[in-house]
Amino acid sequence: MKESIRAFIAMPLPGGVKAQAREIQAQFRNTRLRLRWVKPHGMHLTLKFLGDIDRARVPAIETALQAAAGTIPTLNLAAKGIGVFPTVKKARVLWMGVAGDTPALHTFYGRLETQLETLGFKPEKRRFNAHLTLARAKGRLDPARLVGAMETIGRFEPIRFEAREVVLYRSELKPDGAVYTKLAAVSFSNP
Repeated sequence: MKESIRAFIAMPLPGGVKAQAREIQAQFRNTRLRLRWVKPHGMHLTLKFLGDIDRARVPAIETALQAAAGTIPTLNLAAKGIGVFPTVKKARVLWMGVAGDTPALHTFYGRLETQLETLGFKPEKRRFNAHLTLARAKGRLDPARLVGAMETIGRFEPIRFEAREVVLYRSELKPDGAVYTKLAAVSFSNP
């Protein structure tokens, strides 16, 4: 019998990045912009949302992760700056940016898309834009107030971190938020 699970692929974040996210969220709360906050303990750098999959596919996806990680070394990244998707006038998502070894991150992402395509997962049509989601808008946000807040709050020192692994997570939606469970983890190679 098939067991359907909701799954995605992401890189876990260290405590320092999550602490910075909590601080940024606290500062944005003071702006009274209508935002729904992501819980920092569940934050991660999302690479690919797979949707509902048959649990029996987990080993094949893990093999795809291993092939994509290949010789990619541990990635030296940093949480830096604040932005929104899609635009300030139509902001739906508030995020912290990702800087550092982004060329290697993009190389890995391209390999991951290629490996997953062989398993029947369609590649993303949008360009990959690495980010850490802080909040989602609850309706329309005042663009002037949003820009002012982003300029002030976004001036934090970059928080450097190492991305050492990529994880296949199960996401279970609960009334008090999503619960994430590791199904498989693949480490990047150490130089």
